[in-house]
Amino acid sequence: MVAEVPVADRRLWKILVPAALILVGAAIGGAFYLRSHQTTHRLSEKDTIVLADFANSTGDAVFDDTLKQALRVALNQSPFLNVLSENKGRDDLEIDVPSGGTKLTAELARELCQRVGSKAYLAGSIASLGR
Repeated sequence: MVAEVPVADRRLWKILVPAALILVGAAIGGAFYLRSHQTTHRLSEKDTIVLADFANSTGDAVFDDTLKQALRVALNQSPFLNVLSENKGRDDLEIDVPSGGTKLTAELARELCQRVGSKAYLAGSIASLGR
């Protein structure tokens, strides 16, 4: 004896199965789309980074320039990073002041980074902790 499936149940399956397949396909397609459009900005040997001046709130003038120079020396030793030279940076920002006259703040570093096509900039600060 063969049981007959009611007509209403067959219609329901004709709607549910394709709808479920479409939903699964859309979920898989969406996952592939999102994964392919995730951007990771990796630095290559040809990319440059801009090094901003440190914001010194310690009141000790010895930190004004030494931290940036020490960081520049350390970063220049890396085979993976190219630090934009200070002279090139000042030329591109069109700053007409003697070297050391204007601080390269984080905002200026960001603008310079966009102008020269750098992928990143580094900005830092130093503050006293307690006494």
